[in-house]
Amino acid sequence: MRDQVPETEQTQDAYRLLTVREVEKRLSMSHATLYRLMNAGRFPKPLNLGPQVRRWRSDEVEAWLEARSEEREAA
Repeated sequence: MRDQVPETEQTQDAYRLLTVREVEKRLSMSHATLYRLMNAGRFPKPLNLGPQVRRWRSDEVEAWLEARSEEREAA
């Protein structure tokens, strides 16, 4: 029998795919500001999953947010 990884460890490395509305809500940011930051290379770009389907990895969004918090604390 193979060893199984406990469910909590399996989900630690998992991430969700977020819609633009979910990202905007999570960051309390407008659509225009989000895309302005992306176009300036200051925010992660989404995965293109289809002609009109874009999703952001939740771990990348959270890492970006954490980096902003660290910048604030360092200032």
